[in-house]
Amino acid sequence: DDFGIDGYRADASAMVPDDFWTAWRKTLKAKHPDLLLLSESDPFNLYKAGFEVAYDWKTLPKFLLALNRPTVAGILADTIVSEQGQDSIPVWRLRYLENHDQERIAKAASTLEQRKLAAAFLLTLPGLPLIYAGQEIGALNRPSIDRTKVDWDAGDDTLRASYTELIGIRKASPAL
Repeated sequence: DDFGIDGYRADASAMVPDDFWTAWRKTLKAKHPDLLLLSESDPFNLYKAGFEVAYDWKTLPKFLLALNRPTVAGILADTIVSEQGQDSIPVWRLRYLENHDQERIAKAASTLEQRKLAAAFLLTLPGLPLIYAGQEIGALNRPSIDRTKVDWDAGDDTLRASYTELIGIRKASPAL
């Protein structure tokens, strides 16, 4: 009420009983129905327990494999399609290319073209995209859960422009 919090990320939520999350959601949503409840874990039962969004831990490793071996890119579609529509409960995943647990995508996607491809992949997937502290300029320093200092002047302006354009397309397209 005092700080305008608009959502919560629950770390390691799969380690907490579903009954807790169901009661937690009911209590929070009774007072603040627009809160976003994000599970850092990804088992499907957490949607039934009350989370609207869960981390996607499966897609990034397959994307990194396909980035340098395009012939295996089909494994990405299988992963994304398999998670849709279970028990008629909407499945929203938090999609990411990097976070404090991962190396920077700019290390795996070593060329500007690969980085732009990675951005297009992220921003056209179903779900909620996460752009992490300097990813949009190709930052190379490993991100931290603590404050990560980003040298915005050292970044790549063409990559930033690609992210800006892709975000605009995503906002303008109901399909995305």
